[in-house]
Amino acid sequence: MSVIRKLLFGLTAALAVMIVVGAGWLWQVAGAYGFNTVLRRGGTYWITVKPDDERLSASMQLALKNPVPAVQPGSLVVAMGPRQYDAKAGAFIADAASSDIRDLTHQDWGSAFAGATNAMVSYPLLIGDDGQTHVNVKSRWLANRTFVAKDGSGRIVIGTTKEAFFSLDRLAEFLKASPLDLKVALNLDGGPIACRSVRLNGYSQKFYARWEAQVEDDNVKLLRWPILQAAWAMPMVLTVERR
Repeated sequence: MSVIRKLLFGLTAALAVMIVVGAGWLWQVAGAYGFNTVLRRGGTYWITVKPDDERLSASMQLALKNPVPAVQPGSLVVAMGPRQYDAKAGAFIADAASSDIRDLTHQDWGSAFAGATNAMVSYPLLIGDDGQTHVNVKSRWLANRTFVAKDGSGRIVIGTTKEAFFSLDRLAEFLKASPLDLKVALNLDGGPIACRSVRLNGYSQKFYARWEAQVEDDNVKLLRWPILQAAWAMPMVLTVERR
């Protein structure tokens, strides 16, 4: 019995040492942000894979073909901040009566925020108020994407991609050609934090994003985390509430 106790004590001590050493290494490398990442998403790391690797989603493998296959548009399912901020893309604003998306090409964010009860800036502007796409840099950075847009009837559209087929420039072109009649569209965030939660009139849905990859030639760096189905937090939030 004493042998078992000694074995358990030794294993416990070894585990404690590993935790302390691991915590020290994480603090040295990433500080408090590293601990926050582990607690919220189970920790993340990059691996290098080939464009046809089975660990990539089917849509990511499709997006990495050369040339990228064309897709037909179908159904698409300031509390705190710096006092000075050089924002030149777009802003989402809301007041008691309405909400809007402003193109900051022609005005500064301070005047765009005037009279708003809630507001935020983001980058890049996918479709400007001139009706043109505003993402000029071609990219092969694939990720789950989220966006907020306004259609021709003045309705606000919030969208999240299920997988990571789109780079930002191709997402902008897709939204412009979509049947949603979007007049202006602003990118929000991408990657595993591009989550969505809906609770409305008895309907409830939660979607946790998981895809992000940086691509250079045939080398694909895929973002991974130890707990693949980690779904206990949504670290960045845009909420829509009943008046």
